[in-house]
Amino acid sequence: MRFLVVDDHALILKGTVSELQDFFTEAAIQTAASVQQTHSYLDGCLPDLILLDLSIPEEPGGHARTEVGLELLKSLMQTYESLNFTILSSYIQRLVTIVGEIENHAGGFTVVDKNFSINETVKRVNWSLQGITHTKDIKGFRTGIELRPEWLQVLKLAFEEVTR
Repeated sequence: MRFLVVDDHALILKGTVSELQDFFTEAAIQTAASVQQTHSYLDGCLPDLILLDLSIPEEPGGHARTEVGLELLKSLMQTYESLNFTILSSYIQRLVTIVGEIENHAGGFTVVDKNFSINETVKRVNWSLQGITHTKDIKGFRTGIELRPEWLQVLKLAFEEVTR
C-alpha cells in the first residue's frame, strides 16, 4: 500500500506520517509540500491514497492558498478517476465549491478536519481506501441549494478576502 501526504508544514507532515505509520505498518508513505512536488511524485508512481491539505503552494516555499489545493484536487480527480482521497485540512468547507466533481469521482473520498482525533482520521482513511465517500462534515454539501455561477464567484472572492 502506498500513501502520498501533501501538506506544506513540515511539522504537520512529520506528525501525520508518524501517526499513519503506526496504524498502517505495511504502507510506504511519501510526502509532498507543493503542487509541483505532488506532480513529480505522481509522474513516477500512483499511490493508493492521497491525503491532501487544501492550503498548499504551487512551488516549495511558496505562499500556501486554498484555491491552489482545490485546483490540484480537481485536476487529480479528473486525471485519476478512481484514486482515493482523504482531505486533511482546516478548510474543508471550501470543498462545497466543487460538489459536482466530488459526487462524480469514482474513488473513495473522505474529509477530515485537522482538529479531529487520530482514530477518526484513521477510520476515514480506511473508508477512503474501501472506496467510500463521506462528506457529511461539509456544511451545505447536500442541501440541494443551487447557486448561480456568478454568486459562487462572489462568495469565493469574499472568502479569499476574509482569509488573507
